[in-house]
Amino acid sequence: MGRRHGGTLIICFMQEFRQAIRSIIQAPAFAITALVTIALGIGANTAVYALVRAVLLEPLPFRQPNALVQVWETHPQLHNLQVAVPDYLDWKKSLKGMDLAAYTFQAIDKATLLGHGEATAVQGTNASAELFPLLGIEPLLGRMYGPKEEQGKEAVVLIGEQLWRRKFSARADVIGQPFRLGNASFTITGVLRRENAFPVWADFWMPLSLVDPALHSTRKYHPLEVIGRLKEGVSFSQAEMGVEQTARQLSADNPATNDKIGAFAVPLMETVTGEVRPALLAAWMAVGLVLMIACANLAHLMLGRALNRRREIEIKLALGASRLAVCRAFLIEATVLSLAGGLLGIVVAVLALPLIRELAQGQIPRFDGAALNVRVLLFGLLASLLTASLFALPSYLQVFRAELNENISSGSARGYSASGYGLLSEAMLSAEVALSLAVLLAAVMLVRSFALTLQTEPGFERKGVLAAHAHLVEGDWPKSYSLFRNRVAPELETVAGVQAVAAVNAIPMSLGKTEHSRYATRFGIAGTSFAPGQFPTAQLRWSTSNYFRVLGVPLLRGRFLTEEDHNQPRYLVNEAFARRFFPNGNAAGKKILMDVVSAHPQPVEIVGVVGDVREFELTAAPEPTLYSVDVSPEMDVVVKAAGSNAASSIAAIMRRVNPGEAIGPVRTLDSYVADSVARQRFILVLIASFAGLAVGLCAVGIYGVFSYAVSRRMREFGIRSAIGARRENLLGQVLGECLVVVIPGLLIGMAISFGCSRFIQSLLFQVSAMDPGSYGLAAVLMVGLCLAAVGFPAFKAARVDPAVVLRGE
Repeated sequence: MGRRHGGTLIICFMQEFRQAIRSIIQAPAFAITALVTIALGIGANTAVYALVRAVLLEPLPFRQPNALVQVWETHPQLHNLQVAVPDYLDWKKSLKGMDLAAYTFQAIDKATLLGHGEATAVQGTNASAELFPLLGIEPLLGRMYGPKEEQGKEAVVLIGEQLWRRKFSARADVIGQPFRLGNASFTITGVLRRENAFPVWADFWMPLSLVDPALHSTRKYHPLEVIGRLKEGVSFSQAEMGVEQTARQLSADNPATNDKIGAFAVPLMETVTGEVRPALLAAWMAVGLVLMIACANLAHLMLGRALNRRREIEIKLALGASRLAVCRAFLIEATVLSLAGGLLGIVVAVLALPLIRELAQGQIPRFDGAALNVRVLLFGLLASLLTASLFALPSYLQVFRAELNENISSGSARGYSASGYGLLSEAMLSAEVALSLAVLLAAVMLVRSFALTLQTEPGFERKGVLAAHAHLVEGDWPKSYSLFRNRVAPELETVAGVQAVAAVNAIPMSLGKTEHSRYATRFGIAGTSFAPGQFPTAQLRWSTSNYFRVLGVPLLRGRFLTEEDHNQPRYLVNEAFARRFFPNGNAAGKKILMDVVSAHPQPVEIVGVVGDVREFELTAAPEPTLYSVDVSPEMDVVVKAAGSNAASSIAAIMRRVNPGEAIGPVRTLDSYVADSVARQRFILVLIASFAGLAVGLCAVGIYGVFSYAVSRRMREFGIRSAIGARRENLLGQVLGECLVVVIPGLLIGMAISFGCSRFIQSLLFQVSAMDPGSYGLAAVLMVGLCLAAVGFPAFKAARVDPAVVLRGE
């Protein structure tokens, strides 16, 4: 009996399934509208989920990743400060709750790779041998270098898979081969897989013991980033407490350098993804609201379909069909539509992911892992089934409200409000407006924030200025200065269109946030006493004398530096420095003290004050900055040039003048500024796209409901017209009824945005999440869109011909 009953259920289900397909095919307009709506909603959600999962939800590709932390030092002016080598060594001895490893931070070990085709700029790091076992990294080829090689300061190197494929043609015999970096030669011991290489920006890894010996003996410089693994049974809070206690002890033991130095720990996952987490969660929230709006639209379609089939429903109930059976038929129909739309949504997601990847421009960490894998596809399937259950709900209510004690042939539509629109439909429309307004308001705020970002003056001329990173004479400052001044600059000045040439240790917008401390320096002010370890810090830039001319940085007081100031104790300061440390910003002629951590600080004269330059990003305020005249072995060459043909000539001349050294790509300063706002642009375009989709779906939903309702009320409008109602009265009536639905939605949407204001604020620049202008603009746009959507049905009602309508009756 059980098998027979089960077979009967399957046969019954198959019959209902076929009936659902026939019913959908018989209503092609309804089916196409529903499929497109579902495909857009599911496709957008699936694509964003793939991104969020790859970046935020997938664990880091290391052994027991939840036990990994990053340990930072901190200074009142530098929150995320890298770690001094002696501090790291003391931590290793003192911290009992975790094992530690370290590596030098990004850009400290840029070098030129020789001997494998054209000289190539590569990025390396000095990493302790403990880093690889601590993370659980295994080599793709060969082996890791070990503690013995590190202690012996052996010239060994690990290379990354990408560099191995690009420069060594993925040869298996690369192990044991020489690896030439400028004048130094190393032996390759292994190749690291791209998927779990750490840090991700490194092309090669060398023993930490090979770092500059001076860094081992001083706490003045902070070149290391430190990774820790919690030991078994040690909680994060316990480890964090140990880090803070150790920092306090180091501060007490070394007041001259560590008095203001603290330390804290943070989960490694948070370090990797922390900056993009709010933006991605905002995008996920926005696309989730889009799906809810799509469900509301589909619910309207299904409700209208149920009303049109009311007579069919009542006949089925009269013939003995249960209400649950009729509801099941609607659910099967909704499920068929959702699954078919979900499959189309997967196609949309496949097409959208490459576009999102192109839009991200490498600004989103771990984005390469975003793919439509099994878990992402399962999410799309579950979202499709959830969509089916949600948009079928109003149809169930219509079934249970059907009454059999009335004339079946009447075909009247009961359950409508006095205005002619279903109360349930009105509530759903208000919800659509509320959700759409929330997404639109976020987009409006982001647009205003981004516009203000782009309007921010960077403090330098970015049009017509080219830059290229260059390696000059490795390890030799005097020769680098001579080479640039006597050969590089004169030959570049012969290029047609070149107006001026300069060099600087770091051009604006070229340093990442983790490199904030790379050129930070402590200083004192002559005549002002500071307690040991409490000296203020400033950014230090060294350049050739005409750097300010090339970038158009103005002189505010005093004079510019000249080449005669090379190797002389004379500096320029920026306006932010002058304002902060001197009364009325009058710094010219005053003296500061450099090398304040040493026994004999050096007095330096301030010869002038120049305008502020936003060095790190447009949204970051200019920091106190010192400028001196010098050229180091690694510099950024900047060229002011007219015309677009100078870039190739600049690169060719620099390779000819300095053969065997790598030259970075020649780029405009404008492109560096664009890169600095790429992440803001990414989230703006993403949320603005979802806002456009949301308000578009909302407009379609409003149009569909009002068009349907007006068509059912044509007799009413005809009678009103016949008894004297003017066209503008009928038009105003329909538009007014639209506002009755829209205004509650606006209020609810504003309340939603108000509740999310603290979260949204983290994404904004110079715009408050409570900005009344943004709220007003979004509300006006939403009202205008809704009235435009109702415009055609309203004009149809206003142009009704009473004679035609009444004759039809």
